[in-house]
This record gives sequence, structure tokens and C-alpha cells, in this order.
Amino acid sequence: MNRFAFITLLVLLASLAGVQSHAFAEEVRPDIIWILAEDISIELACYGEPGLQTPSIDALAADGARYERAYCTGPACSISRSAMMSGVYQTRIDAHDHRRIGSYTFPAITQYLRDAGYYNAKGCGYSGKTDLNFRPTETLFDGNDWSSAKTGQPIFAQITLDGTHRQDANEKKWRAIRKRSSNPVALEDIRLPPYFPDTEEVRMDWAVYLDQIEHMDTQVGEIIARLKNEGRYENALIIFCGDNGRCHLRGKNWLYEPGLKVPLIIKWPGGKRAGEVVGGMVSMLDVTATVVDVAGAMPSERLDGNSLRAP
Repeated sequence: MNRFAFITLLVLLASLAGVQSHAFAEEVRPDIIWILAEDISIELACYGEPGLQTPSIDALAADGARYERAYCTGPACSISRSAMMSGVYQTRIDAHDHRRIGSYTFPAITQYLRDAGYYNAKGCGYSGKTDLNFRPTETLFDGNDWSSAKTGQPIFAQITLDGTHRQDANEKKWRAIRKRSSNPVALEDIRLPPYFPDTEEVRMDWAVYLDQIEHMDTQVGEIIARLKNEGRYENALIIFCGDNGRCHLRGKNWLYEPGLKVPLIIKWPGGKRAGEVVGGMVSMLDVTATVVDVAGAMPSERLDGNSLRAP
């Protein structure tokens, strides 16, 4: 082979490699939408909970994989979110005390995603809660809505749905959802946890919690509708999960299973793994590792989770 032919072959191979690399980059860098529901355990229709209807979340589960044994790494908001946004266990960065910002400065995963070309948005018309116990080394988010991203730029959006967040200050708001509902959860249709006293008062309190979940389901439907209208849904990675368990007896702030076990649904790009039910145990740190992996980002720190993306 003469020198000219050899050089021509190298140019062609380089061009082909460039096309393949571009195609790979397009494949592994979909839009990523992470929906965090506050203070919720697995009380969803797709998890077998009676008495309520969650059609939007159920449809998302049908389009993706539903994880039956998913656990957060701390039973309170700031502790759990600190792990999810750093990708490491809280004790590595002194972030294990609720709402006490320690001395650690540490990269958040949005820094890795930004370096990979992503536009990071929070809230997008809903809550933009962060609630971290460490100091990110860079600004967490680039804006409050993905509409500010450049044309063709992949987006990472973290959206918090806070209707299920319960505290004394918002008790009236919490119960107002039931009053506005056209079809409130019927007390006779619910199933109380076996260690709850079966009284009308307790049933009403549980029903109000389920009403909040139904309201949250309509918000999930709004987000999905927007993604579909903008042509983003099919090739997006969409994650729905809880930040920690429900705000009831043996739930949030407790190390009982209802305080740590959360729903996890992942809709994979291109319809992959649609309808799959995963019985193995997973951690919310695995979700963080999955986001970084799917984005094609290169973390500067070792992550403690394992990506859930199938080979």
C-alpha cells in the first residue's frame, strides 16, 4: 500500500470513528428528569396499595422498570438528599446530621453533568428544594426551568413534589387537598399498616395521606404531558422516587422500613425495560450513579453507588 492510500485510509477510519463516537454520545446523553416525591413510601397503586388511584405513576411504571426493594440512605430529607446529590454516603462528608451544614465542601453531581454538557434545572414550575448538609464546590443549578437550555443541549431537571410533606405548619393545607378532591379516598377501601390502631380517626388520617398522593400523581401527569408535548419523553431517562419514607408512625425520622423504603420507577430511554419489575435491593446511591453513568459524565470523586443501567 502506497503512502497516499494509507493516509486516505486513516482519514476514512478517523471520520468513521467520529461518526460512531457522535452517535454514541447522542445515545448515552438523553434528557434526565428526576422527580423526587417528599415523604412517601410505596403506597401507590402500581405497588399494590388499595384505596387510591395513581394512573400517571402507574403509566410511567408500565413504560419503565419498577423497583420493589429501593431504600434511601437516611430517613430524613436533608440527610437523604445530601447522599443523592453527592453520590456518596453521608458519613464520608459529615452530612449525616439533619440540617447541619458541616465543614465539607464537595462536588454535587450537577457539577459532573455540567462538565458533560448538561443544563441543570431545578423545580421547573414545582418545588426546587435542595436541602443539603454539605457545601457544593460549584453552583448547584443553572436555572429554574429547562426552557433556558440552549437548543440541542441535554437537560438534567430535578423536580420536587412536596404535597406529601407533612408538618404542623401546613396541616390545614395538608387536609385541604381532601376537601377539594372530587373523589376523596374512601375510608372503607384503605388498608392500614398492621401495627396501626384501626379507628375512624386513624383511617381518616391515612386516607388524607393517600389523597395527597393522588394529588401528586396529577402533577406527575403534568410533567409527563409537557415532556411529550416537547418531544422529549421517548428518549428521556425519567426517575420517580421518594426522598425518604412516609410521615407516619414508624416512618420518616425512624430506621424502620417505612422510613427508608421508597418507591423507585425508572423509565429508560427508547422504551427499554418497559414493564420490568426488579426484586433486588437497590439504594438511592445507585440512582445517583445511574444518572452520572447515563449522562456520560466523569466524576472527580469515587461514587458509592452502582449504576442500574443494563449492559
